[in-house]
Amino acid sequence: MIAKTTGHVVGIDYSMTCPCVCSFDIKQKDFNFFNCRFVFQSDKLIRIAHNESITQKLIPKEFASNEERWDMISGHVMEYIYLLDPVLIGVEQYSFGSRSNNNSQMGEHTGLLKHKLWKHGKPFIPVNITHVKMISGAEGGGNANKGQMLKKLRADEPEAVKYIESTVGLKVTQKKKGDKTVEYVDSPAGDIIDAYYLT
Repeated sequence: MIAKTTGHVVGIDYSMTCPCVCSFDIKQKDFNFFNCRFVFQSDKLIRIAHNESITQKLIPKEFASNEERWDMISGHVMEYIYLLDPVLIGVEQYSFGSRSNNNSQMGEHTGLLKHKLWKHGKPFIPVNITHVKMISGAEGGGNANKGQMLKKLRADEPEAVKYIESTVGLKVTQKKKGDKTVEYVDSPAGDIIDAYYLT
């Protein structure tokens, strides 16, 4: 159980399948991975090693409708937000390259979360993930993939990568994309890393 606290900055890596919320208590002096807390949602039960930093909220594999999915996922995010009393929430703008079948569905999904945040007076701003990747200094700049974001975290905070691997697991696969080999980081590890850099 997560206790209610005040004064957090929050980053939300939002998706249909494995959204992740990262929160940082501004009373902490240093912003780093170990001073953050993460909550992700997935329909696959992840065997999380004992820790106080990463929590999973299990969601169903099937929903009666997209509207039910969007309502449940955004509802779980709001449950966590209520506990934090954040001073600012960065919500990832949905990407046009989303793997979802229909980008308009991702827009509706994100729109419902933004509506709930607005309705409950939670201060949020849309965050362009391309800009986040660019200023992070990750290889690939604004087009950095999850593998490149992992590489950046490994360079910035190698112990954080070891921690992710020991708690939720870290599976990286390589696939050909044109004439390049691209690294893909499975969920939830890649989503945790993106949420961290969004915060």
